[in-house]
Amino acid sequence: MDGGMRLLNGTSAVQVALAVCAFAVQAACGQTMYWTDSATDRIQRANLDGSGVEDVITTGLSFPEGIAIDATAGKMYWADGGTSKIQRADLDGTNVEDVVTGLNVPAAIALDLAGGKVYWTDVALGDVHRANMDGSDVQFLFNSAGHLRGIALDLDAGKIYIAGGENTKIQRANLDGSNVEDLVTGLAAPVGIALDVTAGKMYWTGEGIRRANLDGSGVETLVAAGDTPAGIVLDVQAGKMYWTGLAIDNIRRANLDGSNAEDLVTMGLVTPRAITLLVVPGAVPAVSEWGLVVTTMLILTSATLLYARRPSKFNATD
Repeated sequence: MDGGMRLLNGTSAVQVALAVCAFAVQAACGQTMYWTDSATDRIQRANLDGSGVEDVITTGLSFPEGIAIDATAGKMYWADGGTSKIQRADLDGTNVEDVVTGLNVPAAIALDLAGGKVYWTDVALGDVHRANMDGSDVQFLFNSAGHLRGIALDLDAGKIYIAGGENTKIQRANLDGSNVEDLVTGLAAPVGIALDVTAGKMYWTGEGIRRANLDGSGVETLVAAGDTPAGIVLDVQAGKMYWTGLAIDNIRRANLDGSNAEDLVTMGLVTPRAITLLVVPGAVPAVSEWGLVVTTMLILTSATLLYARRPSKFNATD
């Protein structure tokens, strides 16, 4: 949490934790993962151990991909390449609404909650865009001439990371789209990307799972290519990474170094794409420097890491 945060005087930790959890997380309170399946056109969720799988949205979708969570508002956002929309709904799948329409093939998505922005990639055009979280003020940021299915934000450094530039690169740029730079090149169709900014590491999928320093140096392979990982998300506090597998249609997790890999969901999936986590560890009430009541939440998107008020998101392949 921010050094400027302090305990909320006169309010019980249990009272605030329960109130925030009930509002922001609803039925998904605690330890939950959400994912999209572009073949069954569903958004689903389960406990972090893979139990309790349930459908969240089963109608109105047509190739859903990236997914991200705004726990404070109790909303999930997703990109749908078939409907050409960014949409959002309550965490239980109710109150679906359009955010941005008339797009080409939106894929990866990431949220900047502090800045009030939603970022997304276009897998067909290779474009990166952003808008206000209500869909207003859509801005084109840059084009990377690639198959962009991964996006992650490092808000402290003011950077966007993308996977799939020219279908061979991991790249980054400033949040306004300027200063695009290559970090890792010569890859074969990188897909998802996630950041551990505290450790100075980025993780990506495509040819298995790899990680490197945030400047692209020190590349290492963590999971072999045969698993065909797509979406990836990190639970840094627990020392775990979660990913969707396209080759064997499953969801798996492992330690951040790739060890102790285990299957979580193995039935009912066809083409699982993006994955995001909602983890509430401890739920200690606090007041930020803005005087807003928050909890010590770790909210993770297959390409967006938020620690209290900081995001990191998602991804997938054909």
